[in-house]
Amino acid sequence: MDYIVLSRKWRPEDFDQVVGQEHVTKILLNALLTGKISHSYLFSGPRGVGKTTVARILAKKINNFKDIDSSLDIIELDGASNRGIDEIRDLKDSIQYVPTSGKYKVFIIDEAHMLTKEAFNALLKTLEEPPAHAVFILATTEIQKIPPTISSRCQKYEFKKISSLDISDHLKSVLNKEGYKVEKEALKLIALKADGSLRDALSLADKVITLCDRDISYDITAKVLGVVPQELYLELLNKIVSKDLKSCLKAINKVMDSGISNSNFLEGFVGYLRDSICYIILYREDLNLSQESAAFLDSEKLDAEGLNRLLNLSLDCINSYVSISNIELENLFFKFFDLRLSDSLNKSKPKTLNVLDQKEIKEQGLSQNTNKLEGKYRDLNDAYKDVLKRIEKENIGLYCVLEKVKAKQVDSLILSIDFSDLSKYDENILLENVGRINATLSSLYNQKTQIKLNEIKKIDKSKAEGRSEEDENPSDQEEPEDVESREHPLIDIAINDYNGKIIK
Repeated sequence: MDYIVLSRKWRPEDFDQVVGQEHVTKILLNALLTGKISHSYLFSGPRGVGKTTVARILAKKINNFKDIDSSLDIIELDGASNRGIDEIRDLKDSIQYVPTSGKYKVFIIDEAHMLTKEAFNALLKTLEEPPAHAVFILATTEIQKIPPTISSRCQKYEFKKISSLDISDHLKSVLNKEGYKVEKEALKLIALKADGSLRDALSLADKVITLCDRDISYDITAKVLGVVPQELYLELLNKIVSKDLKSCLKAINKVMDSGISNSNFLEGFVGYLRDSICYIILYREDLNLSQESAAFLDSEKLDAEGLNRLLNLSLDCINSYVSISNIELENLFFKFFDLRLSDSLNKSKPKTLNVLDQKEIKEQGLSQNTNKLEGKYRDLNDAYKDVLKRIEKENIGLYCVLEKVKAKQVDSLILSIDFSDLSKYDENILLENVGRINATLSSLYNQKTQIKLNEIKKIDKSKAEGRSEEDENPSDQEEPEDVESREHPLIDIAINDYNGKIIK
């Protein structure tokens, strides 16, 4: 196989070729010049930012080697495939032998967090009192999984994500050396898609050049990477603001028919919302926004808080599903309109207040406004509307559940909530927060209120009525039946799949 992928062909061979990690390479280079070599190092950071590359360069510099592959004194281990105690014992045995040609015997353990607990314990004593000729370099993407007893014995270096600008400059240099002409916008697109990983950026560039002769254009790059045009995101945001659900769903279906994955589309929309929020708050010009998008954000005077709600709902959707289906994507946009977020999107930008103005508002204005709200409602239904507004700001998940129930006043101080249409998951959220809802309602109404839930079959009566433990006499309480735990989905799975039965 003659072709070598760009990430391997252009792998740095010296510290000055490493991109974006000067805070690490400068310290290591100075340590080499002064002869202050530590017996163990721990490199942590995201994937593809140069941890293993720097470890290999350091190993060569320590022994003054030019080729790491021809040296018997540099041993590389993959923590994922050599994670057991037997492999670490073999490593400990080999440590006892002195180097054959270099000054040090260097052990590089990649993905060190994959080692088992027993393997870490076996390695611990060696790291604590290693032979004078041994140097350990551990690399990991998940430093939180490294036991403190190990990390505390290492000199730690944290690698950071590489900036889009540094990735773009490096890609341009590599592609020019490979004989390609590339548009600036195409480089920027690859860098953004790589999300701080130079290795990912080079892999994406490998993918793009398979469709190009010698000129790499933005259009080809966007097509290969499955990038949704920003004009579509602008169109969707415009439809949400103008409450045009029909046109919004048509645009979404156009994306679905184009073959672009729903996850890819939604991740792009999240990025667009994030850049829009940053533009509104900071008026930054270095964001990935077109002139049309910037003009729209200026003309509509959108509110960053409203956009952030769209962003949070989108992130919840991404985190909730491994693969986002068409129905789930459409349902997300229905939520945008159901919550009437567009009402909070169109707001004039607040005037900038100095510190004294803000302090005066906090000390005087807020307390006065609060007093105006509390105790001045026509009935519980009226007060409950303000309860929903508060919960919408504090807990959007609970707010979505409350939007599905029916609440009405049945007595002067009793509010009834019908939750018969809720799913089991939403029902649990309601039950866990009913006391909190009642407390907020009582505070606003300036009287002690009570919330009753309809169709109460599987819950503690005191929880259903929103009463705290202080309101109940412990001797009068009945022990609730353990019905809910018996009907838990995991219990059903155990019974059906493993022929189980409930004993007690």
